[in-house]
Amino acid sequence: MLTDEILKRTQIQLGEFGARVTSRPDIVIRRGKGPAEGYRVFVQRNAVIVEGNDERGVLFGIGRLLREM
Repeated sequence: MLTDEILKRTQIQLGEFGARVTSRPDIVIRRGKGPAEGYRVFVQRNAVIVEGNDERGVLFGIGRLLREM
């Protein structure tokens, strides 16, 4: 879902998981700790991190990233 929405909104095709393109930042989606449905979106080094506390938190974090893009 994330790669399709990014392509639709920005015309940028993301690479395969694990493929490294040094000129573009990575987008990392991972689990965090905290209350249910919570999330954080932040930048660390050359990566945008979407950290959701549970499945809904990950979905809400991706939605926030897409709105900000």
